[in-house]
Amino acid sequence: MLGRPDAPGPGPVLLAEPTPGVLLITLNRPHVRNAVDRPLAEALDAALTGAEGHFCSGMDLKAFPTEGVPVVAGRGLGG
Repeated sequence: MLGRPDAPGPGPVLLAEPTPGVLLITLNRPHVRNAVDRPLAEALDAALTGAEGHFCSGMDLKAFPTEGVPVVAGRGLGG
């Protein structure tokens, strides 16, 4: 379990479930549709990283003309 267990709402703001070959990370603020607040942002910062200090700048606009919007079926934009 990641995040602050004393955060407002039901339980920790971020859950981590190890599975073979994958760590499933779940945002746990369903009462606000998993909107990011400071505690969740801090938990994400502690749990996720990116190469050379950059996690994600958003959608790759250079790839958009050939790949379109990165939608994962049943999950929405970016999965």
